[in-house]
Amino acid sequence: MKKFWAIIKKDKELYLMLLPCIASLFVFCYLPYYGLTLAFKDYKMLSGIMGSPWTGLDNFKKLFSDPYFVKVLLNTVKISVLNLVIGYPLPIILVILMNEMYSAKVKKIFQVVLYLPYFISWIVLAGITQSLFNAEDGNINMLLAQIFGNPVPFYSDGRWFISLLVFSNVWKGTGWGTVIYLAAITSISPDLYEAATIDGAGRFKRIIHITLPGLRPAIVITLILSLSGLMQGNFDQIWNMYNKLLYDKADIIQTYIYRVGIGSGRQYGVTTALGLFESLIGLLLILIGNFIAKKTTGDGLW
Repeated sequence: MKKFWAIIKKDKELYLMLLPCIASLFVFCYLPYYGLTLAFKDYKMLSGIMGSPWTGLDNFKKLFSDPYFVKVLLNTVKISVLNLVIGYPLPIILVILMNEMYSAKVKKIFQVVLYLPYFISWIVLAGITQSLFNAEDGNINMLLAQIFGNPVPFYSDGRWFISLLVFSNVWKGTGWGTVIYLAAITSISPDLYEAATIDGAGRFKRIIHITLPGLRPAIVITLILSLSGLMQGNFDQIWNMYNKLLYDKADIIQTYIYRVGIGSGRQYGVTTALGLFESLIGLLLILIGNFIAKKTTGDGLW
């Protein structure tokens, strides 16, 4: 203990500068955890959190007995899995292709074009997709109507809307996803490629035996983190794009929490229980993902 305080005293100015960061972290990240007690209470706004009566697991029983909960859960898993399966490997493929480009100028132009959609907010992007895919006067939908005879009901049919969600999410996020893998590729020694070329290895073999093993730690870590967010969906995207006609197919856990908890429902206890359930499943997924990754590849978050 004396050694610990000696270290603190030695660099006391640095630790004093760190105090505001620690205080803000505690206030904004750890103190709100007390609000999780709402999941076990019948919250009354006038009574406050501390004054509201305890209900035990009643909120969880009410949540799990609600048939709509199962639908929201399945919607969340379905949309998240589609985004993961389609959107996760795409940045890896694009990074490998960019790494094989000889022209640095073309590579930079390609990177900029890929990055730009990420900086468009979902509010703006929702307006763009609405103007392009609207069944009445959407430019792309009018073109599809001329080809197939009828416009596609992207904003009234849940199946078509989910395909639009996945397409727009992949288009917006793929460029930013390549940043991590581009950074990982820079750590691969060029000598490995030169030695492989001298030994007669073609591009495909260099990718298989040098590029992919060099990217493996980044691939594993991003996959684990993606699994941890599997239950979150993409609130900003769905909230700005969907409508009441699509609740049945596109309502996810976070949009349901917002509508029922903060919106007209005011069911604070039930939605807090749902949020806690979502967080526990996310924690379980990241633990399982990290365990499997460590056993199979040797890489993981810890």
